[in-house]
Amino acid sequence: MGRRRSRATLAVGKATAFIVGALLLSSCSSRPSREVVTTELGRQRALPADAQPVALAPRLPARDAEVEAAGDRVAEAITHVKHRRGAAALRALGQARAGAGGAMSSPARDERNRKILAAAIAEIEAAEGAIRRGSWAEATAQLAAADRGLDSLDLLQKLVD
Repeated sequence: MGRRRSRATLAVGKATAFIVGALLLSSCSSRPSREVVTTELGRQRALPADAQPVALAPRLPARDAEVEAAGDRVAEAITHVKHRRGAAALRALGQARAGAGGAMSSPARDERNRKILAAAIAEIEAAEGAIRRGSWAEATAQLAAADRGLDSLDLLQKLVD
């Protein structure tokens, strides 16, 4: 029985070698082909010859460093919460709360912006409590809400300018 298997294996090996050899020989015998592509003369340029470049100066709003830093710290805290690093998340949230509080006390803020910042700070504080309790899903949801609030504040600033 063992001898039959070895003969069968040998026959399969020879057949495989023959097929591989035949494929190699057939691929070597073909000549390289040459392709010729013609184009229309009028379509060689993507732009017309007399086209003038357009340069626009972007109108960007003034950067609000405190709100941007608070948003960055909230995003950092979200990353730490996803990896279950409570101490690092709490440290980032402390920095986010301080940045949002500083932005809220700025005299340039109107009442609407102060309410949005107060809501973001409340979400940050609730997320801190959830992290201390080990409720990671709740903390993630509260941090996402705080981040949306800070982003909406940034969008409001851009719309006003």
